[in-house]
Amino acid sequence: MKETRTKFPLLDFAAFPVEKLLELGWNGYFKTQLTPEKVKERKDSIVSEVISIKGFITKEEVAFIENRLSQSAAEDDHKRYIRIFNS
Repeated sequence: MKETRTKFPLLDFAAFPVEKLLELGWNGYFKTQLTPEKVKERKDSIVSEVISIKGFITKEEVAFIENRLSQSAAEDDHKRYIRIFNS
């Protein structure tokens, strides 16, 4: 940001490169959406939706939902999005 301020001293707002904005967004997502409370809330919502559609949910489906809402799945998604973004 200092480099931008040096080049454009009259700029009256912060300017970040796209890579920095992507990093800030993902960091914010990890901090706010992967809390145990949020994950449980999302899991319960998805399970309720599946039950409302199908009338039941299997243990395998619950395990899949839990896996997709895990920290490691989010990190895998992050890596995949960065790879796609940079391609």
